[in-house]
Parts: sequence; structure tokens; C-alpha cells
Amino acid sequence: MLDDPTRLLLVATDGDRVIGMLGTWGQSDHGINFGMLVSAAYRRMGAGRALLEAAADWARKFRAPALTLHVFPHNEAAIALYRSAGFVEMERFERDVTRQDGEVWDTILMRKEL
Repeated sequence: MLDDPTRLLLVATDGDRVIGMLGTWGQSDHGINFGMLVSAAYRRMGAGRALLEAAADWARKFRAPALTLHVFPHNEAAIALYRSAGFVEMERFERDVTRQDGEVWDTILMRKEL
């Protein structure tokens, strides 16, 4: 990943502490796929939005058509952030992810046009 200019790994920090990250892992028919997380103690403080904006700026340099992600339907705070950043729901996938504890969760595919 470190040698591939079409992949991105961003980190958000507070001093020397990593408080969030965003990473891409390639392009699909829907756009550049990414995942992100922000430490619970730092949510709703701008780190997530800053990561999203930096990823969009980076993707535009590659003339990517869009950014896409999958989010769990119960993660209402993340969905609200993504919607406020211009992401729209594209599709829902039932029983899409099996967790380590055996639970199976649905996902929502969201996309932001660039």
C-alpha cells in the first residue's frame, strides 16, 4: 500500500495520539472504496469531516468519479456525517457482514459524486 500512489491512508491526530483514520482499497464500479473510523472520545469534533474532505481532494486529483463506503444501518451518527458531506444511499445489503462473534449485520452502500 505504501508504494501504490492510487491508495491512500490518512490519520487524524491530537498531538502524538492517533484519533482517527481513513484508508482506501481500490476502485469499483461505484468509485474509490474507503473505510474510516474516529475514536469515540473525538467524535463530533471535526476529525471525521476533515478526513472525508482530504480523501475527496485526493480522489479528485485522480479524476475519480466518486467515493464510496459501506456503513452499518445502526450507525446513525456516521450516516448523518456522510449525508452532511454529500454522500447518498445507493443500496442496502442484507446480512452482508459476519462479525467475529458470529453476528451478521446489514450494510448500506453510500456514494459521493466528485
